[in-house]
Amino acid sequence: MLCIRYVIIQVRNCYHQNYKIITELHRFIASAILDNNSLVLIDLSGNNISDEGVGDLCKVIPYNRTLAQLNLADNKLGDSSVSKLAGSLVDNTSLVHINLSGNFIGDDGALSLFKV
Repeated sequence: MLCIRYVIIQVRNCYHQNYKIITELHRFIASAILDNNSLVLIDLSGNNISDEGVGDLCKVIPYNRTLAQLNLADNKLGDSSVSKLAGSLVDNTSLVHINLSGNFIGDDGALSLFKV
């Protein structure tokens, strides 16, 4: 798991697919996003990320000015997660592509993203 830290901090593109991320690692990744000024893509697809994991990401997304793509496909995100994510995007000007396919997003979640 330590190699994830180096990938996020030292590389502009972070591919971290198909690992079962635990809550502590969510917080670690969120911290790395906050401290990184060159990261442009994060792929966290297929990691069983739930509401709690997205909450940690949502705390730091407004402050990151380089992240352009975020892939959260095939996780366990629902309307609540997507509403949190939408709220974090209000002050973010760099994120232009979010992949949320394969999650459990209904009309309420889609509407919250549309409003942003």
